[in-house]
Amino acid sequence: MKRALLFSIMLLLSAHLGFSKEKTVKLTVVYEFKGIEEGFDHLSIGKLQIDGANKYETTPHLQSAKQQFTVDVAKGLHDIKLDLYAQWEGEYELHSIDNGYSVDCIVQTAYEFKKKAVQLKVVFDLDNDMSFSIE
Repeated sequence: MKRALLFSIMLLLSAHLGFSKEKTVKLTVVYEFKGIEEGFDHLSIGKLQIDGANKYETTPHLQSAKQQFTVDVAKGLHDIKLDLYAQWEGEYELHSIDNGYSVDCIVQTAYEFKKKAVQLKVVFDLDNDMSFSIE
């Protein structure tokens, strides 16, 4: 009986200690637009991919509305891609120069996730270009 109790306690402790290490990172994505001309505040959707797999899609929002969302990402090196789509004539299309927009609203980078929390900040400046940082 004592052995069974001792074994159970050791099993619970080892399981607890094994799960106490964080295996994921909180990635918070924040993006906003600057330089929106009157009449061109498009309804938009942001789509986040991690290693080519769809991870998150925002609800439709006006470009003038700053967006923020958080997802869990496994620790390690990952490819990150954030694409923004604008609604034009009732259909969503990639907000890109090829589609007639002033800037490409595409962020693509690789990042080594090590910390508990990481923030991807993106500014789509329609007069200048796109900039982003990961902290």
